[in-house]
Amino acid sequence: MGSISSTSPVVTRAGTPYFTPANSAGAAVNPNDPKTPTLFRPLRIRDVTLKNRVVVSPMCMYSAESDPTSPFVGALTDYHIAHLGHFALKGAGLVFVEAQAVLPNGRISPNDAGLWQEGTESEHQDAKVAVQLAHAGRKASVAAPVRVDESAGGWPKDVGGDSYWTPRALSTAEIKDIVRAFGKSAALAIEAGVDVIEVHAAHGYLLHQFLSPVTNQRTDEYGGSFENRTRLLREVGTPLFVRISATECWDIDSSLNLVKMFPELGVDLVDKIQLHTNYQVDLAGRVRKAIRDAGASTLVGGVGFITEAEQAQGIVQGADEAHETEALLSGPEPKADVVLLARQFMREPEWSLPLNYDRYIPWTEEKGEITACGIPINYNASKEWADKKVVLFAVPGAFTPTCSVNHVPGYIKSLPQLKEKGVQVVAVIASNDAYVMSAWGKANQVTNDDLLFLSDPDAKFSESIGWSNGPRTGRYAIIIDHGKVSYAQIETEKGVKVSGADAVLAHL
Repeated sequence: MGSISSTSPVVTRAGTPYFTPANSAGAAVNPNDPKTPTLFRPLRIRDVTLKNRVVVSPMCMYSAESDPTSPFVGALTDYHIAHLGHFALKGAGLVFVEAQAVLPNGRISPNDAGLWQEGTESEHQDAKVAVQLAHAGRKASVAAPVRVDESAGGWPKDVGGDSYWTPRALSTAEIKDIVRAFGKSAALAIEAGVDVIEVHAAHGYLLHQFLSPVTNQRTDEYGGSFENRTRLLREVGTPLFVRISATECWDIDSSLNLVKMFPELGVDLVDKIQLHTNYQVDLAGRVRKAIRDAGASTLVGGVGFITEAEQAQGIVQGADEAHETEALLSGPEPKADVVLLARQFMREPEWSLPLNYDRYIPWTEEKGEITACGIPINYNASKEWADKKVVLFAVPGAFTPTCSVNHVPGYIKSLPQLKEKGVQVVAVIASNDAYVMSAWGKANQVTNDDLLFLSDPDAKFSESIGWSNGPRTGRYAIIIDHGKVSYAQIETEKGVKVSGADAVLAHL
């Protein structure tokens, strides 16, 4: 936890008409430290390395170009730059663009995205970008909750597959065209510079319709037996990721048989959806175990109703060790290698940041009264620092640019002397959110854990020392020596500036 290990050069990319700081939000300071949770360890998949195991799942936003007369029909819009961009800036390791149809009649609605256009580009930094290629089949030409006819840009007479419109069966030639369309879209995605491609074979869309014996009533080489029903998915090709429905319209044994075929098809990760709290994650665990029992290394993604940090961490914790040892770990066996979230990121775009940076300062209930500037205050010692010598430079309110210019450089300059005096932890605490505090660390080019930038947005720390409702302002320098406060001094009072670092050094 604490400040990020990278510096912040200002960079620009060809074709991007603005400057932007390099971003590393959500990356662990010490990714190889055994104490770092699996959720925040990097994951290498072929030549792509994710900085953590948090993935933004594809979400239909119904905001693509919908005018059927436009040459850009199905293309992403400026909305998507804002929508997807802030997920990338706020700590996710991989961000999926919403499902993109490989053909115009493969869109769910006229407002959905497609990837059949030439000239598509991808611009991103730090967070990796993924596309999900799909064909809606019989679930196409709708706009919830009604059917869409030609007057609204729909295609009711060209729905190839039970939706609001009566479907029709695809000819063998049309199936071959769809296979080629998936290949073309994959090539366009690679040309655009995306990092990961996923094929959507779940949710009752076209590929899933072929997989399921409930919807696939064909009598040719694409229907009947398990081998025939999986033929289209195998012909489409399965680059990197595949999404399946574990038990929807077929059974778990069919899913297990399917994933056993994935290694020879080049699939690196399989994820799945079942609409029931924890049910889909438990199924992911069964699939992952079956893959390992078969001697394969295909990764598994846990998806659906993942909302809490502890929940996400529990799903993937120990996944690396399980890969390496093939032994049953002590404690719960990992159920997935990554977690995918969608709605939770809509509610809380910065969801992954507080997991990696301190959102609150953890205080004990043991209070000790000290005097700072002649004013008695109560202070709660931190459990984490009970056996260490700690120096805190605390701001009762929000951190400002003035703090960075006038104070933080002094703290950084004094770090070697503080360490020589036996100080083990040096931290700056303010009420800014975790993302802003980490940005201060990057702006001052702080590396490792030399100086922690800790967030106290709910003023827990300020309350603990009596600042929240008091008239005092200024920055405090505080020494906690093995759980006991031995010094507290305000840095600025009545216009007289005192260097907190110098005062602490003098006291030590």
